Amino acid sequence: MLELAKRRVVIGGSRVLVLGLSFKENCTDLRNTRVVDVIDALGCYGMEAVVVDPWVDTQEAQREYGLEVLTQIPAGDTYPAVIAAVAHRQFTALTSEQWQELLHPNGLLLDLKGILPRQLEAIRL
Repeated sequence: MLELAKRRVVIGGSRVLVLGLSFKENCTDLRNTRVVDVIDALGCYGMEAVVVDPWVDTQEAQREYGLEVLTQIPAGDTYPAVIAAVAHRQFTALTSEQWQELLHPNGLLLDLKGILPRQLEAIRL
């Protein structure tokens, strides 16, 4: 989040796109997922997570974690930050242009799984 502040992006109240919730790629299993910790941390900064995972049961995610999960990336929306949290094939298939279209100007890409193209200069964790 410090990097967002350096880029003069307002943190509080921002919506952040989180791609993936399941325990591992191309899997429906929500048990032991650590992505909820990332989502909780965003909440501590006053940020709202927009969670997308085409693999998980959305009702189970609501029941287990109190999270609304979308099955597709919202069309036309942009975000100050996008977090690639799970390497689902739907996300690894995105082109550099598609990743960039998800971002606000000065937006930030965070790559937790090493799936983003190198030329995007994402922050890799």
